[in-house]
Amino acid sequence: MDRDAVVFNQYRVCLMVHNRTAYLQSVNASMPTFLNRIYVFFELKIEVNNIASSMGAHAERVTKMHRRTMTELGYDKETIEKAIPKNEPIKLIAEALYKAWELYSSSSAVILIVVEDQNQNQIDQKHVEYALEDLGVPVDQIVRRTLTQCEQCLTLSPERHLFLSGSRVAVVYFRAGYTPDNYPTEKEWAARLLIERSDAIKSPWIGLQVANTKKTQQVLAEDGVVERFVGHPRDAAAIRSTFAGLWAINGDDPVTQKLIKVTIGLGNKFVRPFPPLLMLSETEQLLGFPPMKSHIVWDDPICDSRLQLLSGTLKIAQENNQNKWLGTASGLQRLYE
Repeated sequence: MDRDAVVFNQYRVCLMVHNRTAYLQSVNASMPTFLNRIYVFFELKIEVNNIASSMGAHAERVTKMHRRTMTELGYDKETIEKAIPKNEPIKLIAEALYKAWELYSSSSAVILIVVEDQNQNQIDQKHVEYALEDLGVPVDQIVRRTLTQCEQCLTLSPERHLFLSGSRVAVVYFRAGYTPDNYPTEKEWAARLLIERSDAIKSPWIGLQVANTKKTQQVLAEDGVVERFVGHPRDAAAIRSTFAGLWAINGDDPVTQKLIKVTIGLGNKFVRPFPPLLMLSETEQLLGFPPMKSHIVWDDPICDSRLQLLSGTLKIAQENNQNKWLGTASGLQRLYE
């Protein structure tokens, strides 16, 4: 491989991050209730998503629906503000992309949104586009392309400027490219490599995406690894104590090999045996089992389902050698049955 191909950020030191950190929630039964619900606190971090963090538009509207419901029930504004915090991830994402577009210092440059061939999150992405338009990015300078299309229409100049059908690209916002399925042929890999070699501001660049992988997060949770980045052992231990465990099934021991064989035979279903819940401590239960019970409610027969409540915070950061700009937004709550 050409040496320049791996020196991704040599020509423009500017980093932009879309980060969603997900946490399992734990209930403290001794805590007071408010509006007939129990306060919860974040217990264990289960993953970090640095690429294509989605559902912001939907979560934002669910928050508005919850607030509206409380208004209809007669709660005052102050009570609603305390019960349901503001949740505006789309505004934050759009402002970050807009800031990056401004930092590139080319008003005619485009924002390239890399999308999947079969795009299930198109509505979520469209709200980001609409917010960009409201901030002042011309409609015709927000372009959606798949990685396959990128291979056909992207070019790189000797100065490492990225061009899309003749238009210079300021920002590449990846809403695809996070799974091997998005790279069915060498064309998609070639397109990604071309983007990484350019001076366009990438969200994320490939190094940050690699940090997003479960294997990297698994290694980071091992003893001694956090210490490489955090000098004080006590601080490193405190950080590591917030991680939920991640285990790889790549050992050569008989138990692991049997588990792999059984899992493949059952169509990749999760078959690892666990001891009864009552034999586990509260912390151990959080490592493998949803600790909360919630309800789905609508104007129909009552449906009582066991759900896992997963909350996350969305973070945005951009920096270069001259300045830093940082913002955060909380929310992005999702329910999984």
